[in-house]
Amino acid sequence: MSLMNRILNLFRNSSRYMGRDLEGNSFYEYPGFSADRRPKRTVQYKDPSDVWNYIGGGKRLPVQWSMWLSHTRQHPPALEELQRDLERQKRVLVNAALIEVRDMEERQERLRLEQSLKEENARRAQIEQPQSQTTSSGPSPITSMNEKQATGPPKQGSLPAVDESESWSPQTLRRRG
Repeated sequence: MSLMNRILNLFRNSSRYMGRDLEGNSFYEYPGFSADRRPKRTVQYKDPSDVWNYIGGGKRLPVQWSMWLSHTRQHPPALEELQRDLERQKRVLVNAALIEVRDMEERQERLRLEQSLKEENARRAQIEQPQSQTTSSGPSPITSMNEKQATGPPKQGSLPAVDESESWSPQTLRRRG
């Protein structure tokens, strides 16, 4: 196609309105200027000052329109599709809040159980401690003998208590051949 025909086509059908999102932003498609002929897709924001809100991350375009703008989606989304997605996002937020509340309740219940177990163990220790002090005033000779036998040298044939490695002495192998 000649250069003049390209210029004429640009003026004939310069832009096509493709749709809008729920916030009132309009989306347009222009014919491509390069050899690959891929159309150029743009957005015209409802309020021109909103450009900086979208660039700065304060607002976001719907995912469906972002996909269409980046040519990963062939056809523009319909308003019904955008409304369904908005309802789905609201449901997800409600469900996430419910899960968060449930997790918080479970965490508090677990902390209460741990606290009650600690208190119960402390009471048992206090009860057992005075009883053991009143029954024996000192170590008996029988228990001290048993402790010495238990901590004495290991028996011959038993495995060593500590992992003691032997010194390494490499040996060369002779090849037969």
